[in-house]
Amino acid sequence: MPSIEPFIRWAGGKTWLIDYIQQLVGNISFEHYHEPFLGGGAVFFSLDYTKRSYLSDTNQQLINTYIQVRDNPQQVLDLLAEFENTKDVYYKVRDEFDLENNVENAARFIFLNQTSFNGIFRVNKKGRYNVPYGYRYNRNYDIIRVKLASRKLKNTRIEVGDFEANKYRIQEHDLVFLDPPYTVSHNNNGFIEYNQDLF
Repeated sequence: MPSIEPFIRWAGGKTWLIDYIQQLVGNISFEHYHEPFLGGGAVFFSLDYTKRSYLSDTNQQLINTYIQVRDNPQQVLDLLAEFENTKDVYYKVRDEFDLENNVENAARFIFLNQTSFNGIFRVNKKGRYNVPYGYRYNRNYDIIRVKLASRKLKNTRIEVGDFEANKYRIQEHDLVFLDPPYTVSHNNNGFIEYNQDLF
């Protein structure tokens, strides 16, 4: 399947790097694709590749969203359409983010991602999502992009996990894209944590 754009925003995303990555890997053949620090998935979505892919990340909400978009895209989109892009709705949805229903949480994740400040996924020490409203009144969920992502994700194994737990699957002739988080302050502002545990 040809290159598509990611359906979520992600801090440190690699959309800007895709042309260069295509120059590096566009003409090589490989058996399986592995991306253990998935994030926004820009590299995975850019590849014209149909064999088995193994995608993982330690962020449970992110991985649930990918699984639900793969398996239940229309249900996610139907729920997403119910959210009004206002500050009050944003904070109500943010407060409900830890409910048990996986499809509902995927819709919440995409809504918060698209309407939050800078698309950051950040939680406090208790693991609660705490990014403020972003006042993105012109945001567009791009229904087509979600549906294309669902198709592209069909032949993938997606799971929550540390890269150490998944590296045993990597074999000779596989392609691996590694983009781990890094612990340097951004613009010298001292902010280095996006979750309750420092990598």
